[in-house]
Amino acid sequence: MVSNILLLLIGAVLLFLMMRGGGCCGGHGGHGGHSAGGHDHHRSDGSDEYAVDPVCGMRVSKRNAITKQINGKTYYFCSEECANSFRG
Repeated sequence: MVSNILLLLIGAVLLFLMMRGGGCCGGHGGHGGHSAGGHDHHRSDGSDEYAVDPVCGMRVSKRNAITKQINGKTYYFCSEECANSFRG
């Protein structure tokens, strides 16, 4: 019984930490530690200035994002890791 409670508590703490971090990066610490250079988690009036990374779903600034052109379509990525793992 005590081990079940302990496991439940550990799971709850891990879930809390994951949700608190935000996005796929856990607050910019994931993906091997890429910097926040292309990231922008804050809302702005200019929604056309932002795109969603198709790999991790993070909202990125089009101006600072890593891009790939595939079949005439531009894809925007938060990191080299996401860009390299994309199969468009």
